[in-house]
Formats: sequence, C-alpha cells, structure tokens
Amino acid sequence: MNKEEKINEYFKHIFSEQYSLLHLILLNMNALKKSQEYMEKKLIIAKNMKHANLENLTEMDFLSSIELVKKFYADMQIEYDIEKAVQNGTISISEPKNTFKKTLTGMSYRAGENVIADVTYNNCISDAVILSHELAHVRNNTKKYVYTRKFLTETTSYAEQLVFTDYLKKLGYENDSDILNIQELWNLWRFNFSVYEIIRLLDLYNLLGHISLENWIFLYGSQKGYYEAIDRVYSLIYEYKNNIFDPIYYSIALTFAPYMLEKYKEDPQFFTKIKYLTDNLNIIGMGEFLETIGLPNEEEEIVNIMSPYLDKYKKECIEAYDKQRRLVK
Repeated sequence: MNKEEKINEYFKHIFSEQYSLLHLILLNMNALKKSQEYMEKKLIIAKNMKHANLENLTEMDFLSSIELVKKFYADMQIEYDIEKAVQNGTISISEPKNTFKKTLTGMSYRAGENVIADVTYNNCISDAVILSHELAHVRNNTKKYVYTRKFLTETTSYAEQLVFTDYLKKLGYENDSDILNIQELWNLWRFNFSVYEIIRLLDLYNLLGHISLENWIFLYGSQKGYYEAIDRVYSLIYEYKNNIFDPIYYSIALTFAPYMLEKYKEDPQFFTKIKYLTDNLNIIGMGEFLETIGLPNEEEEIVNIMSPYLDKYKKECIEAYDKQRRLVK
C-alpha cells in the first residue's frame, strides 16, 4: 500500500471504530479550520524559539518540586491532597531517554482503580510545572467518561500550568518563568502547524469519503498542500506511532490556555473558573465551558474576543525571548 491508501485505511478505522472521539471535532470543524488559518499568521514568529535556554532552568530535586506545587495548591485554594497522592503512588517519575537534554514531558493514565500522574524527571523546576499539569488531569480523570473531557482536558491542564508558571514569578523564579513561556509559545506554533493538515484531510474524508488528489482539488480548488499533508499525516500515524487526536487537543489547549491566563492576570478571581472547569469536565458541555470563560458559542466572535489576549501573551513571550538571547550573548 502507498501512503495515500494507508491513510484511507486508518481513517476508515477511526470513522467506524472511534467515531465518538471524532464527533466533537467534526461538529467544530469550521471553527478549527478558521482558527488554524488565523493562528498560522499570528504565530509564525515563534517558529525559531525552540528550546530557548532550557539548560538554564533552576536545578531542583523532585521532592522540592512537589513542595512547590503543594504551596501553589494551598495559595490558590485547590482542594486536592498532594501528600496523599505521594503516599499512594498517584505521583510517579520516569527517567528521561536522553539524560543530557531536558524534556518537558509527562503523562497521566489509568492503572486499574488508580490514576497516575507521571513526570519525566529533569532535576529542575520544570518538573514542578509538568506536575501541576498532570495533577490537573488526575483531578478530572474519573470512571464517568464524557467526550467533552477528552476534547478539553488538555485545555484546563495547560491553563493551570500557565497560571502556575506565572505564579513562579511571584516566588522569584522570573527567569524560569520566561524560559518556560517561550517554550510553550513554540509548542503552540508547532501543534497549530501540524494540525492544519490533519484537519484538512479529516474534513476531506468526512465530506467525500475518500482521500485522493482528485478529491482534494475538488474541495480546495488546487493541489497545493496535498502531498505535504499526506507526508505529514502519514509520518504522524505510521512513523511516530501517534494518533491524530492528540495534536488537535493540544492545539485547542494552547489556543485557549493563554487567553485564560491573561484573563486571570486581569482578575485573579478568574482562577476559580479555571478550577471549576478542571474539576468538572465530566459533567459540562461545550456551551457551558465557553460561557464559563466568557466566550460566546460563535466562532467569529470567539476569535475577535480572544485575539487581543493572545497578542498580549505573544508579546510577553517575545520580550522574554529577546531577554534570554541577550543573556546568552
């Protein structure tokens, strides 16, 4: 089978076996496409910001990282027993594959009756940041499964992570906060870049039932971008062994989370809304999610409202990047 045939085979499988996961994506397809086009222009400057001075992050053992997150939870009045999570094995650490390179990674997953928050150990302050993200997942990972949670759990986790990163400034870790925000702006560009092609192929398959150059030209007017989309999505599925959902969820998250951060910085009481969403994703729908964070359920208005907040976040990250470059020199 060639790449085109293998992608068609994969899409046939997910449309028949995993349609429940696709449902919210397909319902919001137009909004996702417009968002990707809009964000592509806004984020191109972030393309070269990868791994800005991660080696300069403050060294910190994992117990100290846990204490930092405990302090954050206490100060922000998040009702979750981190000490108990340490004792019962909810919090775990993994060794990085490359001990010479810092990686900002972690994961949460079910293990029988338990939910595990696993952090890739870097012996630096980024471990606390990743732990804040993964514990947010743990707090809404219940046996009651609602697809809104799958669609938005990265959004609420990233929102809490960005608030925690901002909180680090108040504790004197301004340089670390700058470095970590630069990394997340680059991540936002990276996921947006890869998701645009996934969305276009998904839309093509959903509307016409088969991926081919002929159908691509029929839907999009020319063959521009077709082979690039085929190569990228094929690599994602068959070479990197990833599913196509996660990049979409991360792209959504890293679009909404900076907006939610900036709303919190305008009014710290906004964090009660982030907290509510994190803890209740299994019982709310998209409409309530948008209403809670002050957005209408209409795609054009969402972009117009969020745009100045994203511009503000981007400006702060660019200023931090320029400051880091001066420090290197």
